[in-house]
Amino acid sequence: MSEDIREALRPLLAGRQAFTRGDAVAEALAGIADPQQVIADNLLNKAMRVLADDRERARAYVERATRLPVGPDGPPVAIAAHMMLYSLVTDVVQDSDEDDHDWLDAAIEALAVADETGRCELRDVLEAIDHDYSIDAAESRRLRAALADVPPRADILDLNLAGQELVHHVMSTLDTCRAYDEWWAD
Repeated sequence: MSEDIREALRPLLAGRQAFTRGDAVAEALAGIADPQQVIADNLLNKAMRVLADDRERARAYVERATRLPVGPDGPPVAIAAHMMLYSLVTDVVQDSDEDDHDWLDAAIEALAVADETGRCELRDVLEAIDHDYSIDAAESRRLRAALADVPPRADILDLNLAGQELVHHVMSTLDTCRAYDEWWAD
């Protein structure tokens, strides 16, 4: 290590004792913009992995995530749930060829089987795709026709939910993710 780097680090390292495991975790999380968001993402990923086989265990992960401190942008679990669905669909859109409409077929099927909460959350994602992505006119018409029966409402990030309402909303969003994902398994 050069002397310049040592000199720059000296004030940071002065008086520091050996790290414990907790210190190392805290140190690692300190460099992350929002550690609560990382924790929420992790809990929802765990919930998704067990959702099909153990719904109660998935719900327990979601309930833990709903107890995280609310950040300036809202509950981390609400952001994580919305982004999970958004990323799931938009990743497929981005990877699809122009003439490949399977992403929309999967979305229409997910709309058909999702509960109202999940349908509304998927509507938000699909409206963003229609607005922000370069999809062809036929896809856009088909997407809008599929959304015609889904009532508009505020998305999970704007609903200011807490407690069991938030748990229900997140579970519905995860169910919708699962429905979208399962279309590809068929």
